[in-house]
Amino acid sequence: MINLFDQDNQASRDLGRSLEAAGFDWPTVVLTDDGFLDDHLASPFQFFMGEEDASCRALYFNELPVPAYWEIMGDNSSARVEDLGQVKARIYYAEPKHKRLINKVDWLDEKGRVAFVDIYNQYGRRFSRIAFDTEERMSIKTYYDTQGREALVHNLVTDTLSLNYQGQTYFFRDQVDFICFYLKEAGFDLSGMLINSLAMPFLVSHRLALPGEDILFWQEPIHDTIPGNMQMIFAGTTPRARTVIVDDKTNYQRLQGLLAEQEAGTSDQLKHLGYIYPIEEPVRNTNEALVLTNSDQVESLEELLQALPDWHFHVGALTEMSDKLMGLDHFSNLTLYPNISQDKVEDLLKRCKVYLDINYANEILNAVRRAFDHRQLILAFRETLHQDRYTAAEHRFNKANVEGLIAHLDQVGLDETLWIRGIEVQLAHVGQTRVEDYRDVLAGGCHDK
Repeated sequence: MINLFDQDNQASRDLGRSLEAAGFDWPTVVLTDDGFLDDHLASPFQFFMGEEDASCRALYFNELPVPAYWEIMGDNSSARVEDLGQVKARIYYAEPKHKRLINKVDWLDEKGRVAFVDIYNQYGRRFSRIAFDTEERMSIKTYYDTQGREALVHNLVTDTLSLNYQGQTYFFRDQVDFICFYLKEAGFDLSGMLINSLAMPFLVSHRLALPGEDILFWQEPIHDTIPGNMQMIFAGTTPRARTVIVDDKTNYQRLQGLLAEQEAGTSDQLKHLGYIYPIEEPVRNTNEALVLTNSDQVESLEELLQALPDWHFHVGALTEMSDKLMGLDHFSNLTLYPNISQDKVEDLLKRCKVYLDINYANEILNAVRRAFDHRQLILAFRETLHQDRYTAAEHRFNKANVEGLIAHLDQVGLDETLWIRGIEVQLAHVGQTRVEDYRDVLAGGCHDK
C-alpha cells in the first residue's frame, strides 16, 4: 500500500500525518517535485537521478553562479541578476521565502523574454531545466542526475518522455506511462493506493494494469456536479478505485445529495474523514496576543491597545517597521519586533493565548496555521482573514465592529473556560478527527495492507 499524492502541500501533509498517527505508515510518493521535498517523501524524478549528497545545502540567493562582474540583488521576496543595469535573470525563493534559498531562476534573452528556467533543489544542485520557445511557451524539460548527465527529457508539447536508466533508453508516450513504470521499478507494494487527486494520481490508478483496490481521498470543493473521473469510481468503470473519502463535512454532504439525485453509487462507497491535527499543548497563563505582519496596515491595533490594557500585544515583522507602527511603541502593553528571529516567533507562538489575524497584505510564516498548531485561539476581521479554514465563524468580526472583538478578548481574558470553549469550537470548525475514526473507516480495506 502506498500514498500517491499529486503535490506536497498543506492538505497532503495533513493527510499523511493523520494516516501515520492512526498507524497507517505507508510510503508516500509525490508526483510534483520542486526540489525541496522532505526526505521521507519519494519522487519518481529523484529515483532516476540518484542519491543526493546529504552534506550539501541549498544555495543562498547570492551564491548563484554568474559571469564575472554581474551583480545579484535581492530582498525577502525575490532577487535578480543584472549586468550594466540590464536584468539578466530573476531568482525565486523556496518556501519559506525569508530564508532566500534559490528554487527557480528565469534566465532572460536580450529582449527580456524568458529563454530557459533552471530549477535548483535543497542540495544546491541544478536538477532540472525548462527551455522556452520564442513565444515564451515551455517546450522541453530536462532532468539531470547527480553527475550532471541527462536522466530524463520531457517534451512538454507532445508529453512524450525519454529516460536514460541503467544503460538503456526508455520511451514513454506520456507522464502516466512513465509514472507507472517508476512505481513498478521502485518495488512498491501496489496492492492498494490512496490517491488525493483526480488528475495524475487517478490516471495512474486507472492505467496501472495491476490488480488492487485504491481509495480517492478528496480534498477539494464539490460544486454543482460530481467531477467526471469521480463518477467513474461510483459507476465502477475504473479498474482499481472503489471508494471516495471526503475531508470536508459540507462537501461530503453535498456529494451525498448529488449521488442521491443521480441514483449513483452506494453508501459504502462514500465516507467522511477530517484530519488528526498534531495540536501542541499550551504553556501560557497570561493574556497575550500575537500578530505577525510585513505590513503596517494592522486593522484597529491602536483601538485594541487603548481598550484592553490587561492584554499584552506582540507584533512581529520579518523586516524593519515603518514609523506608523513604531509610533505606537509608547503603549506599555505593546512589544514590537522588527526583523523578528525565528526563535522569537516560536517562543511567542508557545506563549501567546490568542492570534489576531488582523493585518492586511500577505500572510507571513504561515502564521495562522502555526498559531492553530500551537493551540492559540484565532480571531480575525473578515476583511483581513488569511486562512478561513482555521478561523471559526464565531471568531470573525467585521472591521466596523471592533467593539465586538474587544468584548470577546475581554471576556476570554477574564474567564479561562471561555478560551477553552473557543478552542473546542475552533477544532470542531476544522473537523478534528480521532484515530479511531481513521481505523474504523479504513478497516477491512487498505488498513491491513
